[in-house]
Amino acid sequence: MNVALDGNRAAADGGALWNAGSLDAVNGTISRSAAGGNGAGFWNDGTTTLTNATLANNSTVAGMGGAVWNDGVLLLDSGTVAGNGASAGGGTSNNASGTVEVRNTILAANTPDNCSGGIISDGNNIDRCRRRLPAAEHGRAGCRPSAGSEL
Repeated sequence: MNVALDGNRAAADGGALWNAGSLDAVNGTISRSAAGGNGAGFWNDGTTTLTNATLANNSTVAGMGGAVWNDGVLLLDSGTVAGNGASAGGGTSNNASGTVEVRNTILAANTPDNCSGGIISDGNNIDRCRRRLPAAEHGRAGCRPSAGSEL
């Protein structure tokens, strides 16, 4: 199914979509949506598979998960998560009760640019500031990729 959700708004959570059941979307786009709380692109409480989907330019100022807030089971497969913004987890914010799997997916230019822009999972990030390192060691000053543990 081809789906385009563009420019949606929510005063609280789930700017474009709130899933509490089962959702499988292929070739879709969730873009330019905003939320006053978490999950500007969408809030997932159920089971979601997004294949070849683009989550772009979604934002929340007060919440987490610019593209996605996840409390359920989420699979991002062969997609792009780019240009999203939030206070943390600009791309995806995964709560302790949720699981997220990312396969062949581009994570790019999500903010904040403080090491939690890509994916944050219950306080642990794919790109987490554990200790200060020179930019030459890893490409971004002050961050060390760790997925929640020291490397």
